[in-house]
Amino acid sequence: MFKLIFRVSRFVHKYLGLIALVYFLGMGVSGILLNHPALLQKFSLPLGWLSDSFQYRAWNRWSLRDAVFSEQQPEKVYVAGKEGVWMSCNAGRSFTPASTGLPESAYLRDTNCLLLVENHVPTRLFAGTKDGLYYCSPDELRWQTVLNPHLQQTEIVDLLQIDQEIFVFTETGCFVAPLSPGAPVFEARDLKTPPGFKPRAPFFRFLLKLHDGSLFGPTGRLIADIIGLVLIFLSLSAFYLWYVPWRRRMREYRKPRYYKFLYRYHLKLGIYASLLLAICALTGIFLRPPFLMAIARLQTPELLQSTNLIAENRLGRIHQAAWLKANNKLYLATENGLFSGSPNADSPFAAVDTSRLSIHGMGATVLEPLADDSLLIGSFSGLAKWHPETGIVTNLVTDKTTQPRHSGGAMVAAAVINNGTPKFWCDYRRGMRPFPGESSAATEMQAGDFASSFTMPEKISKKSRISLWHFFFEFHNGRIFQDLFGRYTWLIAPLGGLALLIVTLSGVYDWFYRRVLH
Repeated sequence: MFKLIFRVSRFVHKYLGLIALVYFLGMGVSGILLNHPALLQKFSLPLGWLSDSFQYRAWNRWSLRDAVFSEQQPEKVYVAGKEGVWMSCNAGRSFTPASTGLPESAYLRDTNCLLLVENHVPTRLFAGTKDGLYYCSPDELRWQTVLNPHLQQTEIVDLLQIDQEIFVFTETGCFVAPLSPGAPVFEARDLKTPPGFKPRAPFFRFLLKLHDGSLFGPTGRLIADIIGLVLIFLSLSAFYLWYVPWRRRMREYRKPRYYKFLYRYHLKLGIYASLLLAICALTGIFLRPPFLMAIARLQTPELLQSTNLIAENRLGRIHQAAWLKANNKLYLATENGLFSGSPNADSPFAAVDTSRLSIHGMGATVLEPLADDSLLIGSFSGLAKWHPETGIVTNLVTDKTTQPRHSGGAMVAAAVINNGTPKFWCDYRRGMRPFPGESSAATEMQAGDFASSFTMPEKISKKSRISLWHFFFEFHNGRIFQDLFGRYTWLIAPLGGLALLIVTLSGVYDWFYRRVLH
């Protein structure tokens, strides 16, 4: 029986490995490069080289992440996104670039948030990028970096003005500076957790950290890189070991110089790295649909979380922030849920009951205060308006005041709010969309008229570039092939991970049979 299993296992190991060899090779190379964004951040490709679904249209695909309007000059609006910062002087009918002083790199120029401060002298515009915090005069639009080591070469996720202070949020912390005529000076502000609070991040984020090794810090990333190199070696050596016997059968065989070396270390490295290869394959399977759906609601206990994240900010990785003036509360959307607390940090934050809200496991993409003292909350699970005082939740995609468990197909990437009034929201795939959930027909018509004039610059749609890191990211998760495989694209990563797992386990059995059972 063991011999029969061995024959099947050897067949599967050889031919499934050869079929998936190119995929394994690509995953090894791209996985290593993704673990070191600093190596790729200066390089980019023309976006036009990619397939049609990757092109920017109507502010889709994060080409718009945030927008701010001038109260002193109502026709002036600034927008931020993957292509940096843009300015319009005619309420959005046309835009001009406003990125002088921001990083030239397509990876670092990506801007998450903007803040326009007009009620203080001098007037300033702040921008939070992947490379840190910048500020400038709206009249000159020449960006300067904020001289704070914690806010340089660090991704800024949100910006707020609360009374006479500027709040800056990174993924793991909060920094505050008073409004002053000189250069802003930011200091860290502690985000106190509720008594007895135990962080519980989404389980898929734990798997992601395990997959790329970041769960164990630099050492873990180094191990992940080594596994990537092993996978590359196993893929290339497997092809060579198969090719030499094939040449022999064609009577063109010459004794290969490196055949024995490759055969020996294909076996040794394969068996030594088999456990880590299996972990890499298994975690990769659950990081993409459909298996991701099976673990989407699972939470990770504190014991399994990154020690660095727990030490810096126990509330969890911050995604969005908002301040409601009516109750003077600061709201933070993190990987552990939604929290509210005093902006002065004089008391612990409290967890907000989000059982009636549907927030995607990837986190909130929109958290904005509205004029009626409610919060607009958006994610890849939809868009909702939530009143903290009454607890009423309205799904703005389906326009129902019910528990919004279904997004209506909406993948909310951004929303444009002017003076507390929602103008439009952006679907990640389809771009700019109207707000169907507004109760006033007049408001709907006004928002629709505004949206129709909010035109994406032609330069963004035709001359944009994609950073090399993002290109490899799309390749690694299989989405780069979505125009080729259509709705079956989501099968690439799970099937590829399953193939690696089967090839690894069959290789272990073959080795065990030859060494022990044979």
